[in-house]
Amino acid sequence: GLGRGPAVRLTAGAPDAVPAGAVLVCRTFLPAWSFVLPRLAGLVVEEGGALSHGAILAREHRVPAVFGALGALAGTRDGEPLCVDGDAGRVYRDPGLTGSGPSLSRNL
Repeated sequence: GLGRGPAVRLTAGAPDAVPAGAVLVCRTFLPAWSFVLPRLAGLVVEEGGALSHGAILAREHRVPAVFGALGALAGTRDGEPLCVDGDAGRVYRDPGLTGSGPSLSRNL
């Protein structure tokens, strides 16, 4: 699916403080973090693939996710509007986040 929201980069610790509607961007996604999935608009993970435990959990919770997004942490700023297209496996900067429709301008 498609999810849109502000990026929240997680470089250390657990995602306890990730707000509802955010797109979580992290290096890896641990199964113990599954509690955060219901409140996410999207998930972008640098490590792992479609069959990783985190990807399976994201699908179970119907959260658009892209795994194996190398460089996502370095290429994203906190609060930056992102669009996660889980079907296509792509993440876009989304300057139209507050607009009326998706604006898929550039791939990360």
